[in-house]
Amino acid sequence: MMWWLAATRATLNPGFLQCAHEPGVLDVGCGTGIAARQFQAVGCRVLGVDPDARMVGLARRFGVKAEVAKFEDWDHAGQAFDAVIAGQAWHWVDPVAGAAKAAQVLRPVGRLAVFWNSFRPPGRRR
Repeated sequence: MMWWLAATRATLNPGFLQCAHEPGVLDVGCGTGIAARQFQAVGCRVLGVDPDARMVGLARRFGVKAEVAKFEDWDHAGQAFDAVIAGQAWHWVDPVAGAAKAAQVLRPVGRLAVFWNSFRPPGRRR
């Protein structure tokens, strides 16, 4: 993930979310907030969700608003987001329940973006 973020940070534009307001991003499995902070840096409002209270504590210390919960069980309290992201974490989410929860919290033109580390740069894959 780090090479992706480093390579795209200069071009990461919340405009890809197709919204006229400050984009809202939900970071599933936010951990310490590495991905969340990248989206905050380009003007997105980010909320992290992670089942590990220790990780949430670190994310908060780094300036990320975060809640302790397993994504599938998390109470979104009517909140809606322009993007649901999961950096390095979607494999921990039940695929059926997670997809359903993402659909519940995404606005009509919202995006689901899941990403992982790649040990080979793009274009060098076999």
